[in-house]
Amino acid sequence: DALPILVYPKTMVEGYYKLVKGLKGNAVALDISSNSINKLFTYDIKINDENYSLEDTVAVIDLGHDFTNVNIILDGNVQFTRIINYGGSHIDVDIAKQLSILEEEAELQKLEYCNLERESLGDMQSSMVNDIAKAQVKNWIHEIEKLLNYYKNKEQGNKIDRIYIYGGSSSLKGIETFIKDEINLPVTQIQILSNVKFSKTNISNGDPARLNGELSKYMNAIGAIIRLR
Repeated sequence: DALPILVYPKTMVEGYYKLVKGLKGNAVALDISSNSINKLFTYDIKINDENYSLEDTVAVIDLGHDFTNVNIILDGNVQFTRIINYGGSHIDVDIAKQLSILEEEAELQKLEYCNLERESLGDMQSSMVNDIAKAQVKNWIHEIEKLLNYYKNKEQGNKIDRIYIYGGSSSLKGIETFIKDEINLPVTQIQILSNVKFSKTNISNGDPARLNGELSKYMNAIGAIIRLR
């Protein structure tokens, strides 16, 4: 059988290579996020203690810092994957411009004041931050929806049963409901996977729930260390 050919943005590849070199390591192989995530979805598992079936067609979406990665998985295999040039950093840039502050401060403002389920917040500045975040997330959703519709129209019988989100920006307050209302599909932020176990010695303060809540940020890395062959 012919091997699949994958095209990856050069800037992302160079970034990972420079990171490994900066850490005095040797770059041996580069996994891609779609393959990493695929390795976590090859069995009937539980996600946040709810059953996930291989028979479902799910969009597993990484809401990252600079990019959004959309993966559609069915029967334990990625059927479709695309990268969108939107991410959490775009919210930070817009907030920084509007409030004339540094992007680092803008990110803190975003984390403190953003609540996508609320129409307005306590004061003008917090409401402005929330409105900026909503406008950017709507851009993401517009691009995501175009990809989902493309997949559904690509072949008769294609469908999407549910959306799972992960990555740093998936922790924005109210983002699950915000995406659900725009796309009209169930949306779940991944917090716990039944096929990912943590050593008790690595759980800070003996609180497994706290560490499980961090899983969403590290799923690409966890999938990448799984070697199938």
